[in-house]
Amino acid sequence: MDSSDSEMLGFTSTGFYPNALSALVEEMSLLQRGNLIHLDTRLHDLWGLGQNVILSWCPEGEDIAVLMVPHYSIADYANEAGGDADDDDDRSDAESQPPGPSEDFFKTLISGRRRLTPRQMKNVATLLGIEKINISLRTRLTDSAPERQLIERMIKRYSISYVPNRAVALFDIVGFSLLNPFEQMTQLNSLSYSINSAQSKLLATEIGIDFGRSTTGDGFYIWNRDLGLDANINLYHFMHLV
Repeated sequence: MDSSDSEMLGFTSTGFYPNALSALVEEMSLLQRGNLIHLDTRLHDLWGLGQNVILSWCPEGEDIAVLMVPHYSIADYANEAGGDADDDDDRSDAESQPPGPSEDFFKTLISGRRRLTPRQMKNVATLLGIEKINISLRTRLTDSAPERQLIERMIKRYSISYVPNRAVALFDIVGFSLLNPFEQMTQLNSLSYSINSAQSKLLATEIGIDFGRSTTGDGFYIWNRDLGLDANINLYHFMHLV
C-alpha cells in the first residue's frame, strides 16, 4: 500500500497498527481505495472540524447514507429525555409531545458497530427528527469485510464513542505550575518521549498498545484504543514502562 493511501484515510500511527491497516487496504483494488478516499473526504466536510457528529451509516443503492447531528444536540436530547416538568402545565405539554430518545438509546447508538440496516436508519432518523444524508460514491461498495472495517473506522473518527469499561492511566507532572513556560514545555516533551518510547518497546515484543491521550494541562490521560481485559493489562505494563 502506498503510504499516501493510509494518510488520506486518516490511519497514521506507528508499529503494528498501520501494518494491520495496510493488510486491509492491500486486499482492495485501486478503484476501491480511491472510492474510500473520496468517502473520507466527504465525511470530513460533513464533520466540519467538529461542528457535527456522524452517528451511523448504511449502504443505499449506489451510494451511502449517514446520520449526522450538531455536536451539542446529543446533550440536548438527553436533557429533554431526563428533565422533569416544574408544574402541571409543563407536564401536560410534555405528555402531548412524542417520546424522545433516552440516554440509554444514545449509549447504544454510539457503542460498537455504526452500520445500521435501512429500517434502523429510518427509525433512528424519525426518533431524532433528522434527515439522513446521502453521499454519492465513485463506485458501488463491494460490501467486503475489509471495506466494512475501514468505513467503520472512518465513521468513528468523525463521531463520539461510548465505552462502558476501559482502563485509563493518568500521568501528572509534580510541581508543573511552579515552572516557567520553557521548563513546562521541556517537561511535557520529556513525558511525551517516554510515552512514545514505551509504546515502541511494547510493539517490538508484539504487545499491542494503540494509545490515545488527552492533556490535563500538567500531564496526560492515556488509554488503550483496544478494549477488553488483555488491552487493560497491556496498558498496565505500558504505564510501568513510561
